[in-house]
Amino acid sequence: MRLAFAILIGFAVSASAPFVPSASADLDQSPPDFPFRDGEAVFVDFTRASYHVVYDFAAKTAKVESEIDFDSPRPGYPIFDLVPEPRDVRLDDREVEVSEIADPDDASRFRVLGSKVSAGEHRLTLSHSIDSNVVFGENGVSSAFWTTDLTDRRYLEQYLPTNLLFDQYPMSIRVEVRGAEGKPHELRANGRVTETAENDFTVEFPDFYGAESVFFHLSPSGSL
Repeated sequence: MRLAFAILIGFAVSASAPFVPSASADLDQSPPDFPFRDGEAVFVDFTRASYHVVYDFAAKTAKVESEIDFDSPRPGYPIFDLVPEPRDVRLDDREVEVSEIADPDDASRFRVLGSKVSAGEHRLTLSHSIDSNVVFGENGVSSAFWTTDLTDRRYLEQYLPTNLLFDQYPMSIRVEVRGAEGKPHELRANGRVTETAENDFTVEFPDFYGAESVFFHLSPSGSL
């Protein structure tokens, strides 16, 4: 996630006071596109990301369905990131392959879609499983999105598909713990959390959040 040729992004963001995010502002801070196949791998602007995370207490699995709207500033192969292996990937409702590639400086790796898009708005859908920092115990599920900048690709991309650090966009996560009736859970997050039923939550994050911003901690009630 940390690109050598994007180190100045952090300085540009911190120097803006106040910083008002916009699509053009995000893309102004993106790294340069680079050659890929018969065109270019392009950095895009996420406009919205919705995630549905289902923890199956009986099966001891955590599965995610994601829907991401993005704007491509020019034709090319869109870049995003997700460390776990993606499945059932569709671009504008068509199946598409996904590759993991390195940036030109070989400083980091990320995902690129295998179909070239036109400039403009597009939709990406995919699924995957979360294995990191998920524990199924006697009283329920504990899951946290722990992040760090000490090593590469240790932000939100460990858990959910996201864009690189130049981008900010609104995110929503629906969280369900299935098969754990009578075992209530709590969700702590730095967004607006709504509990719609026992073990069924929605959290909305503001549009100035990015891959480094999200705090998320699910746990059995009373365990902390």
